[in-house]
Amino acid sequence: MRTDRVTIVAALGTTQTVAWASSYYMPAILGAPIAGALHLPTSVFFGLFSGALLLSAVVGPSVGRLIDRHGGRHLLATSNLVIAAGLLILAAAHSIAGLVIAWTVLGVGIGMGLYDPAFATLTWLYGRDARRSITGITLIAGFASTVGWPLSALLEALARAATDPQARVVVIAGTGPAFCAGHDLRELRAKLLLQIAHRGEIRGTAPVDPLHELTRTKWLRAETRRNERLELRAGKAQ
Repeated sequence: MRTDRVTIVAALGTTQTVAWASSYYMPAILGAPIAGALHLPTSVFFGLFSGALLLSAVVGPSVGRLIDRHGGRHLLATSNLVIAAGLLILAAAHSIAGLVIAWTVLGVGIGMGLYDPAFATLTWLYGRDARRSITGITLIAGFASTVGWPLSALLEALARAATDPQARVVVIAGTGPAFCAGHDLRELRAKLLLQIAHRGEIRGTAPVDPLHELTRTKWLRAETRRNERLELRAGKAQ
């Protein structure tokens, strides 16, 4: 019985994380780009988002009555399909009309599938013993923004890079004690080939692939400085 409850909490926590990240938290990152792509003010997009939240409140009592009568298993499963349909309509929207339809569908999905219906379902299943399960789901789904915001920003950056003929590299960056990573693949290839060529010269063989002299010189200088630092450390160790 305990194993079944852990499985239910894990499954609901995961689906809640995805549902929150793809509906409620999505506009924070993608709202402005979507509005810009549709040539609409950002306020219009977020106004429709607010309307979707109001719609979710309107459908809430009906959702609660359905859960009281039949439980929430099928309703929660259907809510995932409704949210997915809303996202597909949103992706295909080319005007404010498409945006209105998308947020109408998403509003219904939010009312059917976020915390309130999930908690009501757990209460229907376990009664007073549902408190721990509710806490577990809240803990798991609390990472929705942590997962959703970076992933949404990454997907939006990749989409812009795919449509920009001048884009050659996407840099993943953070602030403060985070990280910054990125590499130009052509530059990486050039560096690797220079390394192979340099090794070939040391062994007395011809370079594998001669590259631009300036790039080659920069790399050799960097290697020389690195070797000097290593020799200096070795001397101090002795």
